[in-house]
Amino acid sequence: MTTYRSSNVLVQLGRAQAELYEHLHADNAGRCPTCRKPETCRKRQELTADILDYGVLPQRRPGIAGGQVFGFGGDHNNSRQHSSPSRS
Repeated sequence: MTTYRSSNVLVQLGRAQAELYEHLHADNAGRCPTCRKPETCRKRQELTADILDYGVLPQRRPGIAGGQVFGFGGDHNNSRQHSSPSRS
């Protein structure tokens, strides 16, 4: 099924998405940079819910939330070779 959205709805979604980006990246203390509330702030939750109410997922730009990858020990190209058990 295809859903069509009016230009007014698309403008509202664009504004909500733009405002959501302002509430994504927490500082080192875990607080929202815009409203200074602990992550995940109420405004971020409200904006996410508003976007979901239109039947779409919030868009994400890679790296905007400042996520980090853990557990690789710094060497992302380290491939382990697995040996097969020898049969005698």
